[in-house]
Amino acid sequence: MGNFLVAGSLDLKIDLVNSTHFRHNGTLIEWNSFDEKNLGREDRFFSWKDIKPGDYGEFTISLHLFDNPGYLYFNISNIVDTDNGINEPEDMVDGIVNNNDTTPDGDLDDYVYFYGWIDWGMIPGWQGPNEDPYEGNNVWDCGYPCHEPIIVRGNLSEVKNRSYNVSKAIKEVCANSSGIMQPCKTIYIAIAWWIPGKDIGLGDYDPFHNGVPYPLPGAGNIIQTDMWAADLTFYVEQI
Repeated sequence: MGNFLVAGSLDLKIDLVNSTHFRHNGTLIEWNSFDEKNLGREDRFFSWKDIKPGDYGEFTISLHLFDNPGYLYFNISNIVDTDNGINEPEDMVDGIVNNNDTTPDGDLDDYVYFYGWIDWGMIPGWQGPNEDPYEGNNVWDCGYPCHEPIIVRGNLSEVKNRSYNVSKAIKEVCANSSGIMQPCKTIYIAIAWWIPGKDIGLGDYDPFHNGVPYPLPGAGNIIQTDMWAADLTFYVEQI
């Protein structure tokens, strides 16, 4: 008597540190945040309307794991990609007025460049912003010996409906790191987006100056009224 086994537990909480939408001239349009909590269906990292070519934005979250270590994953799923109606400028893209832009769904996802990274600053790992002021600073930093690991990069049409192993991304950049998320350590993840305008050229750089050239021509009228939505979820698996 008195012998027993009790299963361990994982409890992941998330807060939205920074969520911004800028016009192409750098004017801040929207800013949002929320405190650490268990996320529900009503919680959103972003909900931006009236976005235009040249606009860009970014959001940074912090994750907090309690009780046990685990492997961290990030999912993009349940995509909604629609024309959301077709107005005259969008209809005229193909030169024919027939309430059809020649594509079966929305085009916004083909022109939004999207990338996410582990925002751990100039020092690999999680020392906290007091020791590493670049940690959680909403900017992709390249430090020594490891740059901030990239989780996802590409147009929305390329990154949808996928699962990303965040722990593996960390380990691939820093061989001396297990990539395991430890309890009682705050970690930061940042995700940025950008809609290049028609004046962008092949190989030009994004407004975040992170050294990543945009691979396609800029957006025009074909994205008007289009809507893209998705579930962005984070989860951990016990090691």
